[in-house]
Amino acid sequence: MITENPFLGKKVLVVTAHPDDEAYFAGALRQVVESGGEVRLLCGTLGERGRSYLPYECTANELKLLRHAELCAAASAIGMSEVIIGGYPDGALSDYIESLISHVERLVLNYNPDIILGYGPDGYTGHADHVAAYAAAFSVAQAHNISYVAFALPPEPHRAELMQLLNAKRKLGVYVDNAQVLEASVAVAADAVFKLELLRYHASQLEGLNPYVVFGEVLGGHLMQYEYFHILS
Repeated sequence: MITENPFLGKKVLVVTAHPDDEAYFAGALRQVVESGGEVRLLCGTLGERGRSYLPYECTANELKLLRHAELCAAASAIGMSEVIIGGYPDGALSDYIESLISHVERLVLNYNPDIILGYGPDGYTGHADHVAAYAAAFSVAQAHNISYVAFALPPEPHRAELMQLLNAKRKLGVYVDNAQVLEASVAVAADAVFKLELLRYHASQLEGLNPYVVFGEVLGGHLMQYEYFHILS
């Protein structure tokens, strides 16, 4: 397994489905920026269905505005060059894959990235929007002969425990089962303090994001200190 960040100094296009998806691999992204590389983000939706952890009522449009602001603040903290919002409906990204492919392709032609970074076929959590974002981004990477790197689950003994806890968190019925799980081939050491600060930018979702609370001190601490990836192409 590679134990240093292979994305340093590269131009990286990140493709995610929701605001906060970037948070768990923010350590690696920040290292790219600090090494002189560039990071741009295409986020497919604004996560307007993500109300599970809100302590108050709000409309879908209000939540879109809030989560957009949170994402922009987090992206600024990472040092991203640009954030692009796809504007597709949260929870239905799989219905817009062809449009998302065209969107990613336009960015590739304009930006000419060295690497496209996103999810693998398992979507990390199994969320159908994550899987759709992978399908679109990987298709473009293959068509343009660009290296595609997927955010991956940690190796054992952590993976089984994490998968069990992730499955228990499923709430909205927008998850897929039996997706191909990628073996991690890259491990990047991350700054846990920075990552926790980054997670706090997504205040509307923090209760469900904070790994120390959700996964416990041992597993949560590991996820904050290490980020895993699989180089698909």
